[in-house]
Amino acid sequence: MWINTTERMPEKDGYYLVVMNYGEVNALRYTVEGGWNTYRDSDGALCSRHAIKNVLVSYWLDAPMPPEVNYEV
Repeated sequence: MWINTTERMPEKDGYYLVVMNYGEVNALRYTVEGGWNTYRDSDGALCSRHAIKNVLVSYWLDAPMPPEVNYEV
């Protein structure tokens, strides 16, 4: 079930499906510390230079991680 961002935000870092305030559905990373479109690099440092404001996201849904993709080039 979609969760309204005015009710609550995710409680853990991860990937989420989101509905933007203009109706588009996207997948975004989220960190509790940095917000939407932020992540932690391999050293654990917060990367937030492309963070977006919470008001741009209207709803969110926990997105399960997809299976690993193995492909040959």
